[in-house]
Amino acid sequence: RPATIDEAEAFQIAPGAELLDLQRLRMLDGMPISLDHNRVPLRLVPDAADVDFASASLYDALERHGNAPARADYEIEARAAEDGQAALLGLEPGAPVLLATTIAVREDGRIVDMGRTVYRADRYRFQATLTRRLQREREGTNESSMAQRGRAGRPGVRRRRLRRDARPEEARGVD
Repeated sequence: RPATIDEAEAFQIAPGAELLDLQRLRMLDGMPISLDHNRVPLRLVPDAADVDFASASLYDALERHGNAPARADYEIEARAAEDGQAALLGLEPGAPVLLATTIAVREDGRIVDMGRTVYRADRYRFQATLTRRLQREREGTNESSMAQRGRAGRPGVRRRRLRRDARPEEARGVD
């Protein structure tokens, strides 16, 4: 499908350039676990029409064409399931879900994937190992990118921002 103006700006492509708009229902032992929605400039995966993404990895396809993500910014927040999401995930509308937003970036800083995943809150656990880095090693890390985006460094101060990944009917300010 053609890229919106906001998507084109994020991907540094022309408005209307073709995007791979990939939506998948993830299952585990026959149970719905999550809904994945990824957007990638089609020129980064020119053979996308020939790839079976039911079993193939999107990131493997990006890497095959020299567009492997070097890092990703990942946010997760609690939400209420929308009607369509609830139906696909086997939930009641308004049931708690977790919404994860991923922005994957190549080594040169260009965005290669904008992803959103809706997880059933009752079937998902987030685990991470946190390590402390020395001060001189912090440049180029998520901590410095968060600071650059104005999300760190000033306790208690929250900025309002516009969700760039929202469809026009979803666009709204969020904290």
